[in-house]
Amino acid sequence: MADTTASASIATPAPAIWIDDVFAQAWIAFVAHWAIFSGIAMVANAAMLVVKVPTMWTITSNYVILISYYWEPFLNILPDSAIQSLADAVICVIVSQELGGRPFSLGQALGMALHQSPALIAVALLQAISILAGLFLIVPILVVQSVYAVAVPACVVERTGPIKALSRSEFLTKNNRWRIVGFTVALALCASIPVLIIAYLGGRTGHPIIATAVRLPVAGIANGFGAVAVAVLYAQLRLAREGADIEHIVQVFD
Repeated sequence: MADTTASASIATPAPAIWIDDVFAQAWIAFVAHWAIFSGIAMVANAAMLVVKVPTMWTITSNYVILISYYWEPFLNILPDSAIQSLADAVICVIVSQELGGRPFSLGQALGMALHQSPALIAVALLQAISILAGLFLIVPILVVQSVYAVAVPACVVERTGPIKALSRSEFLTKNNRWRIVGFTVALALCASIPVLIIAYLGGRTGHPIIATAVRLPVAGIANGFGAVAVAVLYAQLRLAREGADIEHIVQVFD
């Protein structure tokens, strides 16, 4: 049945989505439970700090620089992406339940994310590889991100494997990718500007612990809203592409 729907959808271009509608609906959903969404994102951000790959490993007194400063960001892409995808999956389940008019269950959201964690981590790995490939092949990163923008929601809500999740995201975003590029840029600006300002002000204290303590809550709010926005984007893309309203989508939680 799903393949028949997909084939029919391919035959006719998907209607355009409106990014301002995505942000408006995401804001309403975020405000309703902002503390929970921000808390989940803040825990994820703290976990990322804990698992950071060190800038440099010392082997002996004569041999240093096994991992240089320049390679550290690349080595941290995978653990950061894996942690972020798990947190985003939890938030996505909650948002889907709320949009469907159902009382959300944090326990159920955590359970679904953990059940799908192998697939979600694989999605994070494949996304990280695609981003790195885009860097080396001079493919615009925003284009790559737009194609796989809703891979995590597809994975956790539709309970698919990693390849299927990426394929679903590619299918759902078709004909709306430039709008999603704009969505990604707007989301990045909304998230990064306040975090950078707070990080700068915290850094002026000269104490890294104080700087981190100040930055984490702000980053949690920004990342929490970003995850909510992606969940709303996924719901609207499915509505535009397949005609699946949110009540149909949340039937998977029964």
